[in-house]
Amino acid sequence: MLFSFLNLAVAEVSDTTETRFIRFQYGFTGSFLHLQNWKGNALSSYSLGATSEYYSMEKMQSGEQLISVRQETSFTRFPDSVWVKAADRLEVQLISSKQSNQINHTWSILGSTALFTGFDYFTDPESGELYKKSNSTFLLPADLEAGYGIGVQLPANGFLNFSVATVRIRTEFGKNFEDEHPLIKLKRGFIAVDYGFAMQGYYFFTPVKESDVALNSRIFVNGFNRNEIQGELSIKVTYKIWKQLYFKGEMMLVYDPATSYGLQWKNELLLGVIFKSRKN
Repeated sequence: MLFSFLNLAVAEVSDTTETRFIRFQYGFTGSFLHLQNWKGNALSSYSLGATSEYYSMEKMQSGEQLISVRQETSFTRFPDSVWVKAADRLEVQLISSKQSNQINHTWSILGSTALFTGFDYFTDPESGELYKKSNSTFLLPADLEAGYGIGVQLPANGFLNFSVATVRIRTEFGKNFEDEHPLIKLKRGFIAVDYGFAMQGYYFFTPVKESDVALNSRIFVNGFNRNEIQGELSIKVTYKIWKQLYFKGEMMLVYDPATSYGLQWKNELLLGVIFKSRKN
């Protein structure tokens, strides 16, 4: 398993008007897995993936501005088969806040979408031929949230935003699971508009020397049943072992009723070489 990493951070570089925190990371992974049981049955697979994250925060006398961009794409292939999309998402967050009467008013925009076309593969029971059916593409599925709320600046480098009035426009594949929502029918899916409460959280800190921890979370609620809640929590840890040899761990929990009513999770542990361009 291979992993490369770039980190650019400029933390608390002050002048008379502002303080900046910038964090940029990207990585590539590749793996080969071969399993064989005592009967001689074997299974092999290859995986390739790319991730990138950008986070910046400007703290000025009148308020703050936060920008967050996250991207994740990975594909898996079995020998004599096809590349299957395992993960694919681009997420962009903008939060602008202004201090007034001891309250940090915020305006936020959050957008997320798939980037590449993905397919489900099936075998025809009569002919035995493999055929595919599209399950995702650019802007399908996708979310766009816009909200007004209250922000809280966290110690070190972090921000917590509560959007008490949020409008969300979402596109989904297939048929709608909630007929009460206003819909616009598409050829392969639908568009729905929701109104509710949203929360986004970002926190970065260094618990020990040569380590880095990043926490990201978000949630959207527009009702009191399982179809009207959507959220995720991500925790990433990087620790330097020796010179350019690093350990990286990630845990992500996701609940999305459009995909599954069960809690989805991903755990990833990597050991590899990391290159850092600059850190002040």
